[in-house]
Amino acid sequence: MTKRPLSPVYILFYILFWPDTWRFLMGAVVAVLLVPHILKPEMNIVQATMLHVMVACIGYVVAAKPAAGISHWLKRRILGKSAP
Repeated sequence: MTKRPLSPVYILFYILFWPDTWRFLMGAVVAVLLVPHILKPEMNIVQATMLHVMVACIGYVVAAKPAAGISHWLKRRILGKSAP
């Protein structure tokens, strides 16, 4: 099997079909939406940042199955029958 040339389109589709892309995105969205509701006014910037990171990591872990489903759906939708 020959190696594909590295092109911007190849990189774009690799990122689009990579399940971790969707896990990162879902973790960040969960952190942005959830942390303001649990953030206490007396927390300083370091504590608030740590809370964002912890909630984003939890969101990343929880999003494993949905992210795999999204990635698989996109592969079938875009690549059609040739998708694995």
